Amino acid sequence: MNMTQWIPAAGIAAACVLCGCLNGADNTIGKRIAQRAAAYVELDNEQQGRVRLGHIQIGDTTNMLWMVHGDPADITASTVSVFAGMEGIDPAELEAAGERELETWTYYRDANPWESGPRLPSPAYQPGAMFADNPPPPPVRVIKTYVCENGVMVGMHTQPVPP
Repeated sequence: MNMTQWIPAAGIAAACVLCGCLNGADNTIGKRIAQRAAAYVELDNEQQGRVRLGHIQIGDTTNMLWMVHGDPADITASTVSVFAGMEGIDPAELEAAGERELETWTYYRDANPWESGPRLPSPAYQPGAMFADNPPPPPVRVIKTYVCENGVMVGMHTQPVPP
């Protein structure tokens, strides 16, 4: 292995060690990061930190989405008009604007209804008391959808799965 081949390989290995991919821990996100180490190394420090924590936001790449959630249950391709759903658009302007090629990545997950965090202290709230007589609610099945355009997430939505 010459020096130009060694430097990128060393960078990928270092990134995997830093994110915990190679320490043997049962870290699902870490394992996926190791599988796409080259894409992970290209991320800036803030993006790497969010991926390790499992946080995704608009503007993230499909590689980042995959590292956090893995393979989607479904990927649907669609073509939509730039002015879809808008009224009063000149037909010539509509045709000139063109269409957008989108992918929708769909995941099904069990989510804790209290996932947003514990309730803030208030006069009626006693820390620890909410679990004494009121066990936490069971997980709720949710559908998470992420809309991507050209490999970048442009929209996301979470909703409960109907019973």
